[in-house]
Amino acid sequence: MRRLVFLILVLSTMTYLIVGSVVFHYLEDFHETQHKKSLARAHAEFIAHNPGVNQTELEDLIMTAIRTHLEGISIAAILKRDITANSSSLDDESVVTSSKWDIASGFLFCITVISTIGYGNMVPRTWGGQLFCIFYALFGIPIFGAVLVGTGERLQIPIKKLHQCRPWVKDNPIKDQKLKSIMLLSTGMSVIVFIPAWVFTITEDWSYLEGMYYSIITLTTVGFGDLVPESIFTETGQGLKEFLIPKGVTATRHYFYRIVLSLWIIMGLSWIALILSEISTMMQSQMNNVAASTSHRLSNLEELVRKKAKETRERFSKRDRYHGMYNPTLMKAFQSHATQIQTAHAGKNDKAAHEQTNNVMVMSINVGSQASEEEGDGDFSESTNIVTSDDSGGNNYNGSSETSRWNRNNSNNIAFNEYNGHALPTTDELTHVENT
Repeated sequence: MRRLVFLILVLSTMTYLIVGSVVFHYLEDFHETQHKKSLARAHAEFIAHNPGVNQTELEDLIMTAIRTHLEGISIAAILKRDITANSSSLDDESVVTSSKWDIASGFLFCITVISTIGYGNMVPRTWGGQLFCIFYALFGIPIFGAVLVGTGERLQIPIKKLHQCRPWVKDNPIKDQKLKSIMLLSTGMSVIVFIPAWVFTITEDWSYLEGMYYSIITLTTVGFGDLVPESIFTETGQGLKEFLIPKGVTATRHYFYRIVLSLWIIMGLSWIALILSEISTMMQSQMNNVAASTSHRLSNLEELVRKKAKETRERFSKRDRYHGMYNPTLMKAFQSHATQIQTAHAGKNDKAAHEQTNNVMVMSINVGSQASEEEGDGDFSESTNIVTSDDSGGNNYNGSSETSRWNRNNSNNIAFNEYNGHALPTTDELTHVENT
């Protein structure tokens, strides 16, 4: 995964978490406050209508019920047995409902452990059970993960076959593949979420939304434990008795329900893992495409900047060469030297004087530059030493000047015998250049 993609995913995750926390705060905080007020109001009304009740004993009863609920035992089933019997002397066996730690229930509990669902309604309370659960989870979670991977690979077989079938959308393979993927995902969601949610409305007396909520929370291994099928552990799931199993077969009903639910969890986890993998792959592919596109644009921009910088350097270089040849001091030096040559050859024809004027054998420009640290504005002091000579070994001219030029961090010695392959300018040409 590219670094840019990883950073985008991290920032997106943090943003997603912050948005979720804010939304849940505004959705649930008010409900919690109202629930607390309702409980306090109910407690006050109960005390007012039952003045003979000892408040300390009432609180002890409530705390006992809470601890029993935290143990994963259905309080409703026990109270219903008590009320139905309508007897103050109940032996222990009469209030005992079906055990939550029978073989079938233990099998479902093991699935919630190795799948990391962890409802929390069934937990080992003995030290032996807790110690065994530690090692059972450490070894079972990797094994179950490998099973899910293998199951997901086999679930991909029908997907690949469907993609290889006759195209549904002609001349557009991308849309065809997306359409087939949507169809498969919709079918899978119907089988593992929508249909089971409807079943839970019958077996658990839940709303359809609660059934979908339980299905998604379970199959994504979130497993809050706030909604757990009571029919798994108690006999309060009356709907299942009439829906799947004949009446009177209580034990068989519970075993059957637990086995079916266990198989549903295994298959649902595999399918959800496949769906999440496909979604993750699609998102990563989109992020990679965005990153590649951004990188390509940055590369083009960098190339454009590099090209413009090169052109700018070339323009500056040409300008520096121009100013090096045609700065006023240099032009005056050439003009003065040409005048001396013409004076020395007075009386000769114009052609000879012109040839002698152009016959400059060597020109050496020594530019010594040093940055002005006080100003930092790119001004430099230059000393220009010009030595010229003619055939007759006559006139020499040495001159020095200080000019302001562009920043150079090195010293340049430029020696050349002629200017750009042409004869050096005459006196008239130098005068014209200087005037212009």
